[in-house]
Amino acid sequence: MEIANITEMRQNPARVISRAVRTKQPVVVMQRSRPVAYIVDAASYEATQRRLDEAEKIVRLNESRMALEELANLRASMREDTGDSVALIRELRERRSQ
Repeated sequence: MEIANITEMRQNPARVISRAVRTKQPVVVMQRSRPVAYIVDAASYEATQRRLDEAEKIVRLNESRMALEELANLRASMREDTGDSVALIRELRERRSQ
């Protein structure tokens, strides 16, 4: 990873940006020995955003799948148990808190 300090960014930002574009590696901008920003080329940023969007879709899909499984389990429990619904609701709440 390339490093640029804030002074270099002020003096010649085009050089820092072109370094990120040319190397396809992020350039970390440091101020007082701490990273304050990262400069990445547009293609790398867009690819990262696409991967992040895909990961979020997978997470949502898994959450939906888990909710459907829980619903199926609830329906099965309701068919098996014709007793008190309070006990069934309590059991569901306990499962969720685990």
